Amino acid sequence: MTNHRSASSFRPWLACLKIGKVTFWFIWITPIIFGYLASANIAGPRHIGWFVYAILGTCFLEAINCMHNELVDQAEDRANQPNRALLLEA
Repeated sequence: MTNHRSASSFRPWLACLKIGKVTFWFIWITPIIFGYLASANIAGPRHIGWFVYAILGTCFLEAINCMHNELVDQAEDRANQPNRALLLEA
């Protein structure tokens, strides 16, 4: 069964989250969280502002990386995953 969708069926914010691959963020932030918790066990929970800044920065960089990949690989994505190009159009 094929899935026929148009670019207008995706909301722009949802398309950005799908392209940004939110689930990949957890690959990068999990070690940061464990590192922070390990250091907080020794010195007490300090520098929470920098911790939050590092988490948000990591998520932002991963999303930008995924969006850059979408822009660079458009021809390949159209050939391999035709519905994936609709996300970029949205």
